[in-house]
Amino acid sequence: AAGNLGVDAVAKAPPDGYTLTVALSSNLMINQFLYTKLPYHPEKDLKLVAKVAEAPLVLAVSSHLNVSNVADLRKYMQSHKGKMSYGSWGVGTISHLSASRLNDLLGGDMAHVAYRGESPMINDLVAGNIQVSFVTGAQAPQFIAAGRLKAIGVTGPARLAALPDVPTLSEAGVNDPLLRAVGWVGVAAPAGTPAPIVDRLATEIDKAMRKPDVQKRIRDLGWAPSYQGPDDIAATYRREAPIWKEVVRQSGAKLD
Repeated sequence: AAGNLGVDAVAKAPPDGYTLTVALSSNLMINQFLYTKLPYHPEKDLKLVAKVAEAPLVLAVSSHLNVSNVADLRKYMQSHKGKMSYGSWGVGTISHLSASRLNDLLGGDMAHVAYRGESPMINDLVAGNIQVSFVTGAQAPQFIAAGRLKAIGVTGPARLAALPDVPTLSEAGVNDPLLRAVGWVGVAAPAGTPAPIVDRLATEIDKAMRKPDVQKRIRDLGWAPSYQGPDDIAATYRREAPIWKEVVRQSGAKLD
């Protein structure tokens, strides 16, 4: 159920610091705008303890397209209105919402094709059956290195270490709050967990995050190690939640 069952179990667990969730920002923030009957309320039922990673997306185009950068893509979209498709790994996912936003910004009038996961989406992108998609840092680099996909931008405020020559979308001229944001991975406890326990958990997570083997493991998953404590991750939530709420509204995506 898109991770909702596991997060709901934590939301209803005793607030003693022994039951935690490590979850994506979709579960901890975005899904409340997609589901009308979400069994938990992220702000009321959970306490954010720490952010441990960021999950930027790579804007990739089929190598069949004569497109090398975002400016090329904008021109191509304008001259092929109503004839292009973008993929996602599911309705309401970050890949869908980010691509929907890009479609609106560039005025491409592209059709959305939702897949059951990223792998089949990438297969169709490589084959040229769809023209553009956001892909993850875990799966994209191998196809880009082989010349089967072209990376033309990344979400977030900084370039990816694995793709240092690929500009951020802001650098490429698409300066939008949602595309400057990134998905993230956070640790949360049940609401009502005492502050001393939350602080102790955050301190220990911070220590773990400084270990090279932990950082390597996070990078191997296609993410970027990025620690924030309780106050900072709460500020990130307050800043980003209204942006995602509006994008979900504009996209019309609903999951129940």
